[in-house]
Amino acid sequence: MVLDRSDRLIPYWDDQVAVLNQLRRLVPARGLEVFIGIGPGPDLWQMARPGERRPFEIPDSGTRVLVLGDLGCLQPGGDGLHAAWGRWGESLREAGCHSVALVPCATELVPSAIRRAFTVCSGQKLPQAVVRDPDERQRVVERLLTLVAPAIRLEPGLLRIIRTLLSGPSAADASLESALWQHPAVVSKHPVAATLDADHAKDVLLPLFEHEPEDLRRVVLETIRSWRQACDLLVWLQEVARLPQSSRGLVPSVDQEDARLALHNLATQAAAPAAAGIAALKDYVGRAVSRLPGTAWADPSTGPVYRLLQKRCFPNGKLSSPGFDPAEHDRGPTALTFDIRQYGVELTFTPISPVAPNHSGGVGSLLGSLRTTNRILRVDDNWQKARAEGEVTRPIWADDFGQDQYGPWATIRVKSIVQRLRWIPAGRFRMGSPDSEEGRWDNEGPVHEVVISQGYWLFDTPCTQGLWEAVMSANPSRFKDPRRPVENVSWVDVGAFLKRANEKVAGLELTLPTEAQWEYACRAGTTTSTYTGDVMVVGRFNAPGLDAIAWYGGNSGREYDLEEGEDSSEWPNKQYLDARAGTRVVGSKLANGWGLYDMLGNVLEWCCDGQRPYVFGSVVDPVGSTEVDTDRVVRGSGWRNIAWCVRAAFRWAHAQDFRDDMHGFRCLISGEIEPARAQTAVSVRDRGAEPGPGMEMSGGAVAIMLSEARSDRFALSSALNVRIRSDLDDLILERSIQPRWATAIGRDRLGLWAEFEVRGNEHSVVTQRLRWIPAGRFRMGSPDSEEGRWDDEGPVHEVVISQGYWLFDTPCTQGLWEAVMSANPSRFKDPRRPVENVSWVDVGAFLKRANEKVAGLELTLPTEAQWEYACRAGTTTSTYTGDIEIVGENNAPGLDAIAWYGGNSGREYDLEEGEEMLSWTEKQYLDARAGTRVVGSKLANGWGLYDMLGNVWEWCRDGQRVYTGGSVADPIGPGEAGTDRVIRGGGWDGPARYARAAYRTAYAPSIRDGYLGFRCFSGQ
Repeated sequence: MVLDRSDRLIPYWDDQVAVLNQLRRLVPARGLEVFIGIGPGPDLWQMARPGERRPFEIPDSGTRVLVLGDLGCLQPGGDGLHAAWGRWGESLREAGCHSVALVPCATELVPSAIRRAFTVCSGQKLPQAVVRDPDERQRVVERLLTLVAPAIRLEPGLLRIIRTLLSGPSAADASLESALWQHPAVVSKHPVAATLDADHAKDVLLPLFEHEPEDLRRVVLETIRSWRQACDLLVWLQEVARLPQSSRGLVPSVDQEDARLALHNLATQAAAPAAAGIAALKDYVGRAVSRLPGTAWADPSTGPVYRLLQKRCFPNGKLSSPGFDPAEHDRGPTALTFDIRQYGVELTFTPISPVAPNHSGGVGSLLGSLRTTNRILRVDDNWQKARAEGEVTRPIWADDFGQDQYGPWATIRVKSIVQRLRWIPAGRFRMGSPDSEEGRWDNEGPVHEVVISQGYWLFDTPCTQGLWEAVMSANPSRFKDPRRPVENVSWVDVGAFLKRANEKVAGLELTLPTEAQWEYACRAGTTTSTYTGDVMVVGRFNAPGLDAIAWYGGNSGREYDLEEGEDSSEWPNKQYLDARAGTRVVGSKLANGWGLYDMLGNVLEWCCDGQRPYVFGSVVDPVGSTEVDTDRVVRGSGWRNIAWCVRAAFRWAHAQDFRDDMHGFRCLISGEIEPARAQTAVSVRDRGAEPGPGMEMSGGAVAIMLSEARSDRFALSSALNVRIRSDLDDLILERSIQPRWATAIGRDRLGLWAEFEVRGNEHSVVTQRLRWIPAGRFRMGSPDSEEGRWDDEGPVHEVVISQGYWLFDTPCTQGLWEAVMSANPSRFKDPRRPVENVSWVDVGAFLKRANEKVAGLELTLPTEAQWEYACRAGTTTSTYTGDIEIVGENNAPGLDAIAWYGGNSGREYDLEEGEEMLSWTEKQYLDARAGTRVVGSKLANGWGLYDMLGNVWEWCRDGQRVYTGGSVADPIGPGEAGTDRVIRGGGWDGPARYARAAYRTAYAPSIRDGYLGFRCFSGQ
């Protein structure tokens, strides 16, 4: 006997066991051997003794072989599996065996070729009904899914009973159970019981259940109730609690009251001293409340009970209470501070010592800090989800619609074929490849900025053969498989497909992307040769860096699984030495950052336009030639291309009627509405400042109890934004996309960075990096005890910086100034040194011209508060590496690692132009000449900022304000015309006491000197 234990057959596993047990009663023990597996042949094995497996071997002639399985007929797109079962059956028949298959469906679903090798019998009760039409079958499965939606646990036996409640042939079609088990909404397929996606059940299926006839709903609920009476009454009580109001009214009132009393009793038990089983209670509450709709919390009879239970147990699990608030829990005696850092896909919450706070340590990038007295946090995923999805409404053509870690998605359906599309947001990117890119062709340059002014929807894979055949009723492809990309299609053929597809689906307006739209989507915000980085080509068909993302000539034959294949044995320098190659199943390599698969490799993809010549300068929504008979662009490379072609910038063109087995396509649908995308990485506010209109919380939340002694971790979801609340603070984290002005963006151990470029004279390009400064709060000024302190640095007071911002990671260099202004006023000439000899007024002229050169940049100067906050980077000492000891006017050894000041700025000085410094007193080093130094040659602070102390003084936007006690948010000093403006940080010629985070002075806006420079700020 052979038992096929594939996951799709889980609904029939108990049936298999029943048949096996019956046979064991009829057949002597030595006359029955049982093999288990998930397919024919080598996938079958017998447990000979504990820990030892014996593989299946073809038995002797005359042996009877009974297969309990579907012979692959219930596996969607299972042509290869059908063929494997057929070959295995033929081998048994040729060996003289008598093979019988008992299938859990109508025998007509088994392909005729397999029926020649097996005697096929149906285990389905008579009559042998089957829903054959693909569209009707899909509709029936969706309805069956709706009927089982009230069940939190879906046992196979319960599924069968509810399936028989369907009307007509559907009630007798047992294969529907397997179809439902394979539905994407079934997220856990455990043999004991499956689990539906909780959010899908709550938001989609249960509302649909409400529209079913009342009599049918009543029978379904009674069926579930009867099933639960025998196994798990608590599960039934959860199921009652989460029912919509109308359907809950169909449940006996005693059950509703029992549910409420049972939960109240759990809350009472949880409050008892040393409550037994408290861990189990917490687990139960965490799972139970995650499934509740908002109506359950709002219900006056159940809501208070859920809140009480939640408060007593305080689960570290998903919550759905709209009213859960850490401030409602008992507060502690003192406020504790926790740093919030991002490390990969996790947030870490690290306690900060109140005695010696230091925010610059720890693993990951600092996002902000948060205070709490009771260590209880509420984390809301996608708390602006309702607002964001309101801006990207479900398209009229969409069969389904949602959002995940990549952003919004939608699907179209043609017959039984479903195609997913991804939302591609508007933005800008650098199109083409630089001269240094390996494998580059001349027509890929020059690199130039392209603005994509409107978002659009794009197929997440190349068009499959399954979709083409559903639309065109034919399949021109060489490598036949509905899951593989269609190929052997010309640009003209694709036009016919688009026309017919748009006729089949109401509101659908498929087209092809322009070449610019294609490359923008392929790059997904990256600037390297592929969307995972630059790749090294070690042979014509060998670039190991492509293996994870693309099927190309080096790997497309790896374990090739079709009989039809191209002879690739003679291809030179291959990554893998395989003999045959061809297209591969779509989506089997890694997606890019926007959820698009196979953008590189598998098949070349037609674009709607012809090739345009690239030129310098920014261009908006470029379109190549669309004249009749113009060759059309193909992009992305294919399964037999050499490695150098598998790059985002590679471009080619073919005649419109050209066909071959490497040409396919993917479709685009224009979008009129841009989804909400975060422009800021973090903001913070005090409790009590609630979100504005249209920004209410939506969806679930997670409660976290923080430890005072160690870091706690929390896995980031795919949400666009996360709100973290304590009893004192309210922090909002928002996913950041590449700013309009940025040519590159990334994250390292010091945090988020972005860069922009300015083209100077003779085609030179100057790149400036900015660092993201997270919102937060700090203690501004210096205490009376700080060495070198001046009176205007006090009193120390709390300042809240409510919005994060970008800040140059170095002072503005002479190279950048000259690229913008075409002149260099500096005394100490060197493009790598900070520009100096610039007044506050001069800086204003620079900002204006720089903002004109780089679209969206909007540079300005930081306020004095923003400057000191960034300089400190979470520290509270006189410098960002600690307090310093001043042993002489120009001598503080603690500054040597971080600042160029009067004591060390002459050390091994390397310019002929230098200030004579022999007369300077009490110097750390006895040098003769000094001046500015190359930026970034001392240690950065904890947020990646160099030269915040020393080198040049830095102009601020505002004048000096008078410090007072108490907390202040986003303070700005006077800004009237003619007001002296603050300078900060100390300079190369300044005494040691000036090189402190709190030191402040001000100059007239027109003053210029060889020690006055600046660094820029951008709030965009």
